[in-house]
Amino acid sequence: MLRGVILAPMTSTDYDKIRRTHALQEIARNSRSSIINRGLILALLLTAMDVLLVAHLQQSSALAILRFTPPVSLFTGVFVNLASAVFFPIVIGLLTLGVIYALQQRVTRAFSFILGAFLFYGVGNVFLDESLTPGLGFWFVGIAVAFVLVGVGSYLVKRFEVSDDLSGLSVFVFFLGLACLVTVVSSNDDLRAALARPYISAEEITVKQGADDSKLVGYVLDVDVSGQWTTLLLEHDRTIRIIASDSIAMRTVCRPATLSVPHPRWSIIDTPPTDVVPVCEG
Repeated sequence: MLRGVILAPMTSTDYDKIRRTHALQEIARNSRSSIINRGLILALLLTAMDVLLVAHLQQSSALAILRFTPPVSLFTGVFVNLASAVFFPIVIGLLTLGVIYALQQRVTRAFSFILGAFLFYGVGNVFLDESLTPGLGFWFVGIAVAFVLVGVGSYLVKRFEVSDDLSGLSVFVFFLGLACLVTVVSSNDDLRAALARPYISAEEITVKQGADDSKLVGYVLDVDVSGQWTTLLLEHDRTIRIIASDSIAMRTVCRPATLSVPHPRWSIIDTPPTDVVPVCEG
């Protein structure tokens, strides 16, 4: 004999709970997609900015680089070029956020940001080139400026104790990081050269011209399907030149004189390379 199951009727409170649950789930989904979209937009903007720097702000050269560079090489090159530039501002920004949260007595968040700053500093100093990382003087000045700005802007802290709206705080930290970025880039010649470093190796290309040979220093962007034409990005002015492939007598990998020899700190525990890439002579 079957017995029926009687369900209790749902009250208005139950309906409200269900609606709130669905609303929170929808907000979470929208937030995830929003973060992903913003990350993609930021990646595209950084890629476009670095490609323009590599092309010396020449639109035709920038479009040629985007056309012929494989996506993996492109994004890897952009990351390597920009890593040293954003390293210092990110650490200062994390420290600033940590101090502001500490003044708000939000100890857990303050500890997380300060610990993140030290971890980021430690990892960055191990893997980044010594010539591209700021010296101790810059770190002391940057930290001092951040603390002074936090002290002068203490009224922001009082405001954030009342409200959880961190939009003003985000803008404050953004402009602080931007100031650090401009200061570091403008004071380091090696860093400026690294920001505009192409994503493939430079080559010294010997071109046959009648009885004489001439040398070009540049980057081979592409060889067409027929193998008859080679597209070059010249090093000295970053312009595009297309030459006949059969006129190339020799290609030699070299290092432009504007770029220093890499010296990452992790090399102190490794055997230094004995085969050094020669400096380009063309």
